[in-house]
Amino acid sequence: CEIYQHNLENVFGQLKMWDTYFIGINRAIANAFYSNSSHPYASFWGDIFLENIKYTKTFITHAGTDIVVYTEAIPETLKKYYSNTLNNVQTNNDNFIVTYKDNSKIKIKFPFYEHSGHSVSLFYPEKLFNDVKQWIEQ
Repeated sequence: CEIYQHNLENVFGQLKMWDTYFIGINRAIANAFYSNSSHPYASFWGDIFLENIKYTKTFITHAGTDIVVYTEAIPETLKKYYSNTLNNVQTNNDNFIVTYKDNSKIKIKFPFYEHSGHSVSLFYPEKLFNDVKQWIEQ
């Protein structure tokens, strides 16, 4: 694959200071969350997520041993806390389906990587590559 012959910056371009291809912690993002009126745990972020997925094909890795993001909670949190916006959230194999109050449905690709931590690409590089490739081609 041609992408393996180049580093990410050469392929995708140089990123701004608040973004990076791989990080331990990104202070610019953390500061943005805590320095404005929107706390990172505010429901505002879920509302934005639910609006964005209407227009953006979405892929979320579901890593079994991720201690940074407890991905198992994503569908359940949407179901529990966004009942004013959603009728249902249903998990189905490597997807979850969000059904809005108007009965429109959005499918989120949510493949499971059982023994992976937060950096799925380090634990399952070939499976992740194939999953993303298949998802893009759909």
